Amino acid sequence: ASGTPQRLLVFDLGATTCTAAILYVDNDQLGVHGTAARSGIAGDAFTDKVFEYLCVLFGQQHQSDGGKSSELLFELRRQAEQAKQDLSTGRIADVVLCGFRPSRLSVPVDFEISIQRDEFERMIGELVETGAMLVSGLLQEVGLKPSEIDSVVAIGGSTAVPLVRRSLEA
Repeated sequence: ASGTPQRLLVFDLGATTCTAAILYVDNDQLGVHGTAARSGIAGDAFTDKVFEYLCVLFGQQHQSDGGKSSELLFELRRQAEQAKQDLSTGRIADVVLCGFRPSRLSVPVDFEISIQRDEFERMIGELVETGAMLVSGLLQEVGLKPSEIDSVVAIGGSTAVPLVRRSLEA
């Protein structure tokens, strides 16, 4: 409402950095209570977790690491990014390589798995918890309780991940 001071939590979780800021808005005045940031816990780190999972499963299925083929690693990384995006809106992501033939392998390989959202959330849970602790620490630093935040503004592509959304609501 106009004239009522508001406290906002702006939470930005993009590709590489998690940033939180607590702002206050009072009529035409805007101020910053405090900010906090941490790198290495954002979207690229989420993709890394899925990529590592895919590499392990590939190795188990093929009793091989694919000869450390850069083409295979690139494709698994691309598939990991797509799976992360798919799991932000759906409950399952399919990863499929049919007849993929990296130059270091003499025969084409097939690799097909499905990742459930709950598996994905287990993979990234520690990273999301670290982001939540960043916010908790910031609130403590500025002397506010979560109940004193009037609104949360979530920006950055990784805030589309349901586990991240739920952690912001808590």
